[in-house]
Amino acid sequence: MEHAISRPRPIILPEPTYAERRHPWLEFWRRYSRNRLAVIGLIIALGMIFTGLFAPWLAPYSYTQQDLRNTEQLPSLAHPLGTDRLGRDQLSRIIWGARTAIIVAPSVTIVGVTLGLIFGTMAGFFGGRIDGLIMRVADVLAAFPGLLFAFLLAFTIEPRISA
Repeated sequence: MEHAISRPRPIILPEPTYAERRHPWLEFWRRYSRNRLAVIGLIIALGMIFTGLFAPWLAPYSYTQQDLRNTEQLPSLAHPLGTDRLGRDQLSRIIWGARTAIIVAPSVTIVGVTLGLIFGTMAGFFGGRIDGLIMRVADVLAAFPGLLFAFLLAFTIEPRISA
């Protein structure tokens, strides 16, 4: 004797009304804010962007201003992070460095994406030897870590700024 297996009927929910639907950005923020490390990273990134944009008003001194009477000073009220061997305020130099970082990082990304699109399109369109050549150049560049390449540039180019 065979028994008929009763399967549960699927529950069909009514479509949510306009008031019940969430805006996509609100939904994104609801999910994003659950990850504490992501929120901390966002706060750090926004702080760096804010610092870089308002560096002229936030920095207590110019990043190039030297005070040879106060060289290599320990942190104090006048210089919260101390001074270097030329008497330049370290806090001011870090604040101005944030400005440089928010200019360099997007620039490098834009150049990298542009070159990748150009050479990737060429490799896909022409194929054959052109594709092989582009891939071998990419393999050589990928074989050297970025930090090693930066060291190579630093050692071959004469330093213009003394720390």
